[in-house]
Amino acid sequence: YYAGAKNSHIGSIIALEKLAAEGEVRAAYLLGKIYEIRESWQQALAFYLQAASKGDSNAMYRLGKLYEINRRHNNRII
Repeated sequence: YYAGAKNSHIGSIIALEKLAAEGEVRAAYLLGKIYEIRESWQQALAFYLQAASKGDSNAMYRLGKLYEINRRHNNRII
């Protein structure tokens, strides 16, 4: 890990967020994955919902998993 790696990741997230805002479904799904891995549940939920609402079946599946995780945590994460 080097200092430039963090900046590179931030730049990638910013680029994906711009694409998602423009309606790119895959970008929204990928952001959902990134935020889920980071345990930023609300952000993951928002991006998965965005992608799922446009028919992305992977996002639909991850939404189901996110709700399952939430249930196991007594509905405290989303």
